[in-house]
Amino acid sequence: MDSKPWYTSKTLWAGVLTTLVGILTALKIVHIGPIQVENIAAESEGLSQTIVGLVEMFLGLVTVLGRLTSKTTLSR
Repeated sequence: MDSKPWYTSKTLWAGVLTTLVGILTALKIVHIGPIQVENIAAESEGLSQTIVGLVEMFLGLVTVLGRLTSKTTLSR
């Protein structure tokens, strides 16, 4: 089986992004750079949770599909 550098793996990056979204949600981060998320959450807590849930679902799906369709292994 062919191999590729780890940093070119879409599956790996989708997993990393899923983890980061989960961490930001758990820590209730209210600023992402210049964007103030607090105002959005204050106006519509339910909508914010729905959006975060959809993002996590999408990234999780990309991770699973990436692993299932992978034709190469990762190398260091």
